[in-house]
Amino acid sequence: MALKDLCHAALLLALLLATGCAGSSGTKSKVTHIHLTCRVYVDVHGVVKSAEMLDIKPAISMTDQAKHDLLSLALLGKTFTPNQKDGKPVAGYLTVPLDIDFDLPVPLNGA
Repeated sequence: MALKDLCHAALLLALLLATGCAGSSGTKSKVTHIHLTCRVYVDVHGVVKSAEMLDIKPAISMTDQAKHDLLSLALLGKTFTPNQKDGKPVAGYLTVPLDIDFDLPVPLNGA
C-alpha cells in the first residue's frame, strides 16, 4: 500500500472512530472493506462539486454529518471523467462506487 493510500485509510479510520461508527462498544462485526455508492456532480474537468451517499456496505449506523465527512474524505483528491456531449466534456451527475480497504479488521458499530 502506498504511503498516500495508507494516510487516506488512516484518516477514514480516525473519522469512523471519532464519530462512534467504529469502536469496541456495541460492535457486531469487524471488516477490512467498506463499499460506498455515491452520486457526484462533476464539472467539465471532472472535479467533484457535490456528492451524496446512496449506499454503504456493510450497513453502518451514522449521523448525516458523519456520512458527509466520510464521503468528503473518500473523495479527497479524486477526479472523474465527466460526461460527454457532442465530443466535449460537460458537467453532470455520475454514480460512483468507492472502495475503502483497511489492512487490519475494523470493528464497526451497527454492521
